[in-house]
Amino acid sequence: MQREEVKNRLAAIAPLADALISVGSPGPAPRGLGNTGDSVFNSQTSILGAPAVTVPMLAIEGIPVGIQSSGNATPTLALPGSRAGSWRP
Repeated sequence: MQREEVKNRLAAIAPLADALISVGSPGPAPRGLGNTGDSVFNSQTSILGAPAVTVPMLAIEGIPVGIQSSGNATPTLALPGSRAGSWRP
């Protein structure tokens, strides 16, 4: 998918919710410090310039897996309920 198509799809569902909730990755990070794991769930928000925060809330075999909250890519970027306020690019 191209960036504009992804932006249009996100804009189409934006009125339905303030944020999207997903897992932060398809699985836990590999053991050790050589690799942080698969960033496939972060690439969409990075491409769109949308805010996202991931918090470790689950575990698979003792390794944390995060839950990610992603906001809409708008001129004023803020996750719902965030106390930090808005960030403007």
